[in-house]
Amino acid sequence: MKIEKEYVNDFFDSLCKSGVAVTSDAKADIAMMLMEARGKYLLERAEGYTDLYIDPNVDIVNSNPQVIQQVHDEIYDFLCLLLKNDVQSMLQIGLGHFAATHFVLSLLMDRICTIEYDDLHIQRYSDEINTKKETLICGDSTSESIIKQAEELGPFDCVFIDGNHSYEYVKLDLENYTPLVKKGGIVALHDANFEGERYGTPRVIRETNHNWEKISHSNEVGIAYFIKV
Repeated sequence: MKIEKEYVNDFFDSLCKSGVAVTSDAKADIAMMLMEARGKYLLERAEGYTDLYIDPNVDIVNSNPQVIQQVHDEIYDFLCLLLKNDVQSMLQIGLGHFAATHFVLSLLMDRICTIEYDDLHIQRYSDEINTKKETLICGDSTSESIIKQAEELGPFDCVFIDGNHSYEYVKLDLENYTPLVKKGGIVALHDANFEGERYGTPRVIRETNHNWEKISHSNEVGIAYFIKV
């Protein structure tokens, strides 16, 4: 299945330049609509996705992954935060089943790089990639070779850590990729609310001295971030 992503990017950019989407909220609204339309398209045409879908208003941990794998209002507020802080380059850790977060970020960014350990997730998205602005790196985010590849593409205005959610991985990802963010940039962690055997993000937040702020419209997900000084 081929989605002509470059045309989608051009369409979005034309809307922004035409004056239809001038404010950060308007740009985020259109990006979210395109992301959700893509999700419906995948569900209707691509085998292997239908069993992953749930209502996006249901907390993720209590159900199967959803198309966007984000709580709607949380990712919307996060996009607005990025736009209002003039974030133009992004590093993301974790592509996910649908690559939905990468997709919506790629509409708003001049360039985006995502690190993903599961080659199947990368293969699923490969037909959509716009090589003019998107880079996918396959491998373990804690590997020295993978970190070096990211370093060569940096620095970035923001890093969004949403890969392996264990305490060990979140801690290392935060340590390894914060240095790749420019001064005044944003460092963000997904799944900031849920604490469990495989979810260590809240513990990492407690143990670090950053000035954390939170975007939260759910009990189980949430996005925590700080501005790098």
